[in-house]
Amino acid sequence: MKKIFYLILILTLTTSPIFAGQWRGGVGDDTPLGTTNFNDVDTEIYNEIVNPLDRLLSNYRRGMELAYSSGSTVNVGDGEVVVSNSAGSIRLLVSTTSTTAVTFTDLDTGAEAASTTYYVYATVSAASDTTAIFKISASSTAPTGSTYYKRLGSFYNDSGSDMEQVVNDETQYLSVTEGTAANAATCTLPSGYSVDQCVFGAIGGIVTIPIDESTYGTYETLEMGVATSTRAMTCKTESATGSCYYIAVCHK
Repeated sequence: MKKIFYLILILTLTTSPIFAGQWRGGVGDDTPLGTTNFNDVDTEIYNEIVNPLDRLLSNYRRGMELAYSSGSTVNVGDGEVVVSNSAGSIRLLVSTTSTTAVTFTDLDTGAEAASTTYYVYATVSAASDTTAIFKISASSTAPTGSTYYKRLGSFYNDSGSDMEQVVNDETQYLSVTEGTAANAATCTLPSGYSVDQCVFGAIGGIVTIPIDESTYGTYETLEMGVATSTRAMTCKTESATGSCYYIAVCHK
């Protein structure tokens, strides 16, 4: 009977309890200890180091911001991100060192479609790859043909097949192509957005008909007005024949 008691006592002293993994919980049991039973070392390393880090790094992203470049191009800035397989059992840290232009030549499958929301992914095809390859996909969950991926954001391909409404998944901010509005005309909202989701700014103006020699070829004095009832943005120029060039920055 004494032998059984001592055996139970020894096992109790040399075996550490297994908890749901946390990085640090304020007690020694949350890290592998020197007294950890040799047979439990791999389990404790996974539970107390790998598992907490996986939860943290599975959504890691630094940089790789999407930005509008033109109606046919979205730029992805330099940075790094963790990509995963569909099961989330493999995590890979990949990076880029310069801005990359992404166009519809990077579409994962099919042909470009107008009036469609597309998503931009960082991908790699092999677990040994360290440099991200960017793909466009109509799927919001996974790009076709990519084993490891991370969604970075989206854009809207409008009715004229021009890219606009570029959105980063992390920041939820976007910039759209600039527009032109005549004096006293309302600035056009991007498709799918309300005026309270957008900020407009005047970036230049032009005189379409010379007023006199002193103003020939000069830029208009611009002011973006806001209607108190509808909050619609309008163009105000020095002359009735002037125009505003503007850009809209919107968020959802």
